[in-house]
Amino acid sequence: MIQISHDRCIGCGTCVGVCPKGALFVVGGHADVDETLCDSCGLCIPACPEGAISMGVKAAESREVQPLGISQPPTPAKSQSRSVVASWTKSIAPAVGAVIAFAGREILPRIVDTWLAARAPSRTAGTGSAANEARRLRRRRRGKS
Repeated sequence: MIQISHDRCIGCGTCVGVCPKGALFVVGGHADVDETLCDSCGLCIPACPEGAISMGVKAAESREVQPLGISQPPTPAKSQSRSVVASWTKSIAPAVGAVIAFAGREILPRIVDTWLAARAPSRTAGTGSAANEARRLRRRRRGKS
């Protein structure tokens, strides 16, 4: 679950605009989270300029219930590399998606138009096709007319 440090939060509202579920809001100069709407996607964590948002564990999830008289061996801690990869994926993935969307929307159509224009036969009078134009230029370089 998302936790917000009210000591570090300045109430800028950047996290509110990033949250896809609308679970974040600013009240009394500090951000707050509606736990019923939050799905813990983590998009708000890298968006916070003050680093006031973190991924926490619910109190009910943090306590392990053990039957009386039966001891369980301690569970090994999650590897640090997995948490680094997970945080990297959550912080970089939206930016990569935006770059890909921009390239598909803006750059790719221009490349296709340029490519189609280069493949289309020349429409100027008397010059002929692009292949004929290339032959004429090669002959001119060799000294032939």
